[in-house]
Amino acid sequence: MPVLSAPISVRFPSDLRDRVMTIASITRRSPSDVVRESVERQIASMEWEYRVAERARAARAGEIATLPLDALIADLGLTEAEIDAAPLDSDDQ
Repeated sequence: MPVLSAPISVRFPSDLRDRVMTIASITRRSPSDVVRESVERQIASMEWEYRVAERARAARAGEIATLPLDALIADLGLTEAEIDAAPLDSDDQ
C-alpha cells in the first residue's frame, strides 16, 4: 500500500456520501479507501483526457507533425473498398 500523505477534507452531498458508505459497507472497506480508489480511477481518466486535448491543441497550432488522411491511407496501402467495408466500431460486427 502506498505511503499516505496529509488528509484532504471534502464535503459530499448527502446522496453521494450515502453511496460511498454503501459501497464501503458492502466491500467491508473504509469510506476513505472507497473515496481514494474512486479518485485514483477518475484522476487517471482525467489525465488521459487532458493529454488528448493538449495533443489536439498542439496539432491544430502546428506544433506537432501530422499526416493528412489521404497520405496515411496511401502509406497503409488501403483501398477505398477496404475502408468502406471496415466497421466503424465494435458494435457493427
